[in-house]
Amino acid sequence: MKKALNNSIKAIMAAVLTLSMASAVSAADVAGLESAIDNGIGTLNTVIDISKYNVTTDQAMDFYLDMVDSNPDYFYVNNSVECTYMTDTGYAKELVVSYAGSNSEIQAQKDSFDKAANEALSTVNSSMTITEKLTAIHDYFINNYSYDFSHTSYTAYDLFVNKTGTCNAFSLGFKYACEKLGVPCEIVVSEGMNHAWNIVTVDGVKLHVDLAWDDNLTDDLGSMSYENFLKTDEEIQLSGHYGWQ
Repeated sequence: MKKALNNSIKAIMAAVLTLSMASAVSAADVAGLESAIDNGIGTLNTVIDISKYNVTTDQAMDFYLDMVDSNPDYFYVNNSVECTYMTDTGYAKELVVSYAGSNSEIQAQKDSFDKAANEALSTVNSSMTITEKLTAIHDYFINNYSYDFSHTSYTAYDLFVNKTGTCNAFSLGFKYACEKLGVPCEIVVSEGMNHAWNIVTVDGVKLHVDLAWDDNLTDDLGSMSYENFLKTDEEIQLSGHYGWQ
């Protein structure tokens, strides 16, 4: 779980840095940088041109790591990154990134990811309320995925395709499902607990969802727990959560 949690903590720290960056860089440059990285990763480019945007190399790398760690469908992207700079201005020029596999291997993984994720989303229909949709996803996760006690499966791909994952995998997978459903969802972490889970916004109210703990409360696939589902701050604290960011 430590590796998975470290990824989440990195994402939170990078998000804070990104917010600081956004205050110093124009909104247009931030949006352009995000688009360039997203397009580059989507087409598996190993060199992403960001010379149009007035950001430092540190800002560019922080922004990149934030995007990688907070996007569940970037499971094939390595966290390692280098950034070149323009000698005349000192601003970032190109991000040099790497991927976990060949283009054909990654495409096959993306196809498997999409198929497995769509199976989970197929339990939801347009007539459901937001709460009903989230409950359907919660139940699908508990019924079909198991917690990885070996602490080696920490991506949304591991959860959807291999059907097992750590807390980080559960939180990334749930975030992906929520994004597809149009439900605002964040990943939160507690360093003290060595744990990650989600907060969703339902009718303007922020509520906690910890699918990994609900899964751990079940004896086997098919049994159900809602002890950590759609809980207020006070309610989630009663189940043992604390110190989240």
